[in-house]
Amino acid sequence: MAFFDFLNLNKSSTLDKGGVINIPMDSGRVHSFRDENIENISTVYTAIKILSEAISRVPIHIYDNSDSKGKIKDKGHYLYPILHYAPNPYTNSQTFFSTLEVHRNLRGNAFARIVRNQQTGAIKQLEIINPDTFVDYDILDNQLYYRFKEAGSKSVAINSNEILHFRMLSKDGILGVNPIEALRLNLATSFDAMKSIE
Repeated sequence: MAFFDFLNLNKSSTLDKGGVINIPMDSGRVHSFRDENIENISTVYTAIKILSEAISRVPIHIYDNSDSKGKIKDKGHYLYPILHYAPNPYTNSQTFFSTLEVHRNLRGNAFARIVRNQQTGAIKQLEIINPDTFVDYDILDNQLYYRFKEAGSKSVAINSNEILHFRMLSKDGILGVNPIEALRLNLATSFDAMKSIE
């Protein structure tokens, strides 16, 4: 058995585009539940809460490598307040990185858009992108582009240089494997057990 065989999904179970997990049971019936309900399994919720809170508490610093002084914190760097205090006007650093970790653990991928000053190219802010808006990726002229849904049915392609992408284990080196999808049979069993107790 190969090391990554656990990532190969049970072919009889399906995850449709609407996020519904359908698992044929021994009785012949099909057990379905939505992947957003996964947070209702206490073990999943607790694990994600612990991970996201731990990540949100990690201090973020920018360092300057000086020949004479060695590595020193650079609190004067223009990115320091963005990373350390508030990546954007409506989210503090703790909430920003905690939310990205929740997305990574529930969807396998977390995305943030890098917003730049049009004149200087300097980073102005970082904005969280809902991973459910991710459509696909393309490689054009050796450049990676992510496509995201916008309002309506339109999608926009964004160069990977403008995206921070945090992923789980990956099969292709680009996209993270959705852990909920990879472990859906196990999670459905837990969900069934939880329902039988209620």
